Amino acid sequence: MKSVSHIVWVETVVVVFAALQAHSLLTAWLDSPYDRAGSVAFLLWLSPAAHMLWRYQGRGPTNRPMVLTALGISLAGGVCNLNVLKYAALALAIAGRWPMRGMREIGWLALSLAWMPVFGVVLGAHANTPVWAANTARITLGLAAAILGLYEGKRTDNKP
Repeated sequence: MKSVSHIVWVETVVVVFAALQAHSLLTAWLDSPYDRAGSVAFLLWLSPAAHMLWRYQGRGPTNRPMVLTALGISLAGGVCNLNVLKYAALALAIAGRWPMRGMREIGWLALSLAWMPVFGVVLGAHANTPVWAANTARITLGLAAAILGLYEGKRTDNKP
């Protein structure tokens, strides 16, 4: 059986690979007025993941099938040159660092759309939303993702 540190190492490499594949996020966040708040939404969305890494000190339980799916989607996005696949792979790779135990985690993952440029395309081009409203919606959804991801609810067991 593989050691836990080996598993975490593999999953960390997949997260880094997905992040490198999704490097065009920075350009989108800087250039498009509808995507300017995407970086703030990403940091808010990322806060539960950072909390879990800190809580488990990088050695916690993981979701290996999700991470391997992220790797496949990231490779497909690179071959097809589809940024939306690269961004989805990044979200899956980050979310795969711990298990999806219920609707709270699935909702947090779904709210990753708040930081993806496709959200700005939908609001800007198709919904004809003003820039300030689109950016406010991004930050609000990012904040909702942070609250949803960090909220642990009422505990019924004595685990930390």
